[in-house]
Amino acid sequence: MRRAAPRLLMITPELPTAELLTRVDAALRGTGPEADVLLRLPSAADGVLMDAALRLRDVTRRRGARLLISRRADVAALANADGVQLPESALGVAEARRLLPDGALIGCSRHDSAGLADAASQGADYATLSPIFEVPGKGPALGLARFAELVSAARLPVLALGGLHAERIPATLAAGAFGVAITRALLGASDPETAGRGLRREARL
Repeated sequence: MRRAAPRLLMITPELPTAELLTRVDAALRGTGPEADVLLRLPSAADGVLMDAALRLRDVTRRRGARLLISRRADVAALANADGVQLPESALGVAEARRLLPDGALIGCSRHDSAGLADAASQGADYATLSPIFEVPGKGPALGLARFAELVSAARLPVLALGGLHAERIPATLAAGAFGVAITRALLGASDPETAGRGLRREARL
């Protein structure tokens, strides 16, 4: 049985933990608890990642939001997070479920039709599909037409990721996205709370 997939997923940039917590807290004031937070610190040492996860768990709990951890199901379990998002090179969904409590949310990061089919066959609760718009260093953008084609054939909820900001959300949802995943336009904004309000409005939360 699939758990409710995110409608608005804020993905953390790599920042010092104190600044990251401040920005997430401000963003959640704008989005409200309907947004979910994905902690993604690929360069962090284990101790730094664990500390950030535990402290971010306090922030998200206070704001009533769910916390997901990128790649590390073990960290998600130890931090009492709500789930994990798995890159294609990470462990499988079944292995992650063995590490996490019942009811944990498991998403997968994917980039094409084969990846979406694989995520669905593994029993993932959702997948992100990227890049929908141009992002430096992330390869060719899918574009809305190709994104719509892939989503229409998918057998699980799909979140759009890559180059998104508030003005692009309505067209992305109209193309079939279940939700959107945002980094720079939210936690990289000069005012994350105001940015959160705009994104919440456009995401129809």
